Amino acid sequence: MTRAGATRLAVVVVALTLAAGVLTGCVKNLPMAAVDWLAGRAGIAEARILVDGTGAWSSSGLVRGELEPGLDDGGIRRLIGEIQGYATSNPGVSFWLGRDEVDFSVGPDDSRNDEVIALWHDLGEIPGIASGAVLPGDVRARALRADAPGAFDALMSLDAGVRLEAFADAQSLTADTVADYGYDAINPLAIEYRRPAGCEPDAAVRAFVDALVARDDIPGATADLCTGITIDIAPDDSVATQAVELRADLDERGLSAFPVQLTSEVDGPGAVHFAAITPGAAAVLPVLAVFETAGAPVVSYSLGPDGALAVTAYDVPTADLLALMQSTPVAAKLAGIGLEGDPVAVVAPLDRLPALLEEALALDAASDTFGSVQLGVGFGAVTLQSDAGQDPDVTAAVEALRESGATDARFFSVRYLNFQADIAGGGQAVLTDPGYVGADVMVAFVDAWNAG
Repeated sequence: MTRAGATRLAVVVVALTLAAGVLTGCVKNLPMAAVDWLAGRAGIAEARILVDGTGAWSSSGLVRGELEPGLDDGGIRRLIGEIQGYATSNPGVSFWLGRDEVDFSVGPDDSRNDEVIALWHDLGEIPGIASGAVLPGDVRARALRADAPGAFDALMSLDAGVRLEAFADAQSLTADTVADYGYDAINPLAIEYRRPAGCEPDAAVRAFVDALVARDDIPGATADLCTGITIDIAPDDSVATQAVELRADLDERGLSAFPVQLTSEVDGPGAVHFAAITPGAAAVLPVLAVFETAGAPVVSYSLGPDGALAVTAYDVPTADLLALMQSTPVAAKLAGIGLEGDPVAVVAPLDRLPALLEEALALDAASDTFGSVQLGVGFGAVTLQSDAGQDPDVTAAVEALRESGATDARFFSVRYLNFQADIAGGGQAVLTDPGYVGADVMVAFVDAWNAG
């Protein structure tokens, strides 16, 4: 770049920087103004910002007011009216009011506010509740594990959807309280009871969740008492052992048909283990032990309630994944096995996998235009690839695919970027979205295939 060009570039950068600074300065910090305003209201002991979403282009947030101890419902409703008036001319900020970390949201609808205040009073009287918030039709609370079963008993009587997170220690509870102000996320260090409005849970399901709360070896779970439970276990815990033991416990409680699943992250977030414990055949659960044997590769796997197992490890030869599955006789009981490794993916019952893998490897090697190859008994797919800056050689791809015979008895898909062509049983190729702009490569593939 010439010195003159560099000077012009510097001028442009400075101009853009100044423009960004001016624009940022024009955005009024709404939560800051709102907390100052709320702090000056009669009946407010303290005001603070819970969430400040002020950025370069907009501002929003959540402000909380601690109510004075002696303030009655009449005073609270007066405050709500003032907040509604303020919000009308200052949109973008939400308000919570409360005492001792038990809060309620303020909205524009007075009848909903009355319902929320009534629920807030009920929540504040429940022993063991450490913190919580009442939203329209929804009560969210936290408690230590020792207090959670009793607290949830009381919450069950409320006419609203109820969620209660149970924590092993006060530090985790406090951290979750702060984190949930900005983003209401599932916490893997809490066992969360969920009772949606109108849900009448089975007593056996409730007893099972209470038992989970009492177990030190179960760090977290999300338990919707009417639809299903997901249990999180520690990375160094055995999914295989827990799966078999939990299934025996659920069977004994008469919950063999109630959906319960187990998850664990191992070796960092890249490897996830998932298993449906119920419903499904208990006899297939011991297959999970093969992934915990000495020398077994690190993989992600998912065992579904239908008895199908999917295994993914992109840096492990697909042949090694097959050998791993062949090493356990339980794998023959699975309804299907999907293996996605290096360089191909195959899906079939165990006895069909060896021949299918051989076919997939041959297809992968048949042409440099083939990238990802997937084969099942009745379906298949291949992704076209090419060197940077070049389009795939569709003529070579068509010739190699025809010669392989992979499309003859399958519903087969050929993909490139966001485009796809489907071939049913070796017949004509059809572009799935012929109106899509930029599908030149796939149009050329379809024309070459159909011309043959």
